[in-house]
Amino acid sequence: MKKILLALMLLMGVSTCMQAQDSTESEETEEDFYNKGVEVHFKGTRPTISDFVSAVFQQEELGEALGEMKDNWKKHLCGQVLPKGRSIIVDTRNGYVRYNAEFVEEEESPRYSHYIEFCYWNYTDGKHKLVAENIVSLCDGKPYAGQYSGVSFYMYDSETRLMKYAYESELGIDPDMSMPEDTNLIVHKLPQTGKTIEYAFFAPSGNKSLRLTWNGSKFVKEK
Repeated sequence: MKKILLALMLLMGVSTCMQAQDSTESEETEEDFYNKGVEVHFKGTRPTISDFVSAVFQQEELGEALGEMKDNWKKHLCGQVLPKGRSIIVDTRNGYVRYNAEFVEEEESPRYSHYIEFCYWNYTDGKHKLVAENIVSLCDGKPYAGQYSGVSFYMYDSETRLMKYAYESELGIDPDMSMPEDTNLIVHKLPQTGKTIEYAFFAPSGNKSLRLTWNGSKFVKEK
């Protein structure tokens, strides 16, 4: 009897793991993500940050950085050990996820790495949520303009359970209002707690930053 129960528990664990993987396997084209959106699958009364991350991975074309995180995200959901130099932080309470990846080909080579972070905030209407995704590329610990670096936003509708791309202009974001003309690098930072994101502009004439706070309907510039 004990052997039978153990076998059933193992089968249930495998089934749960496969279901978690399936939530990231239904891929959508970029056009579908913009126009139709993708369904956010979750258990319970509302989705968590992990559910939003899995929904992002439904895109057909993710790029190298997100594609690699997707593979390791599946391993994380199944409780598997991640490859060397990879780690995932999930802060469900504060709605924040961070993926760290470090690449070292040779000891003398520069140490390349990147991190990907996700967070979300509520709309005041109680029906929508805003999800943010950010990729930062690093060389020897210093940011540089990587191919996939940058921030993206998605709006989730609790009535349809669909998540779609949201444009910066729709969210009250206009980086040009603070960006120096000779800016050669923009680095974004999402908060693990709070509602303020930071745009850091690196320029020969002098670095500058822009802090924007989510007020429930759009971002407003900090005075």
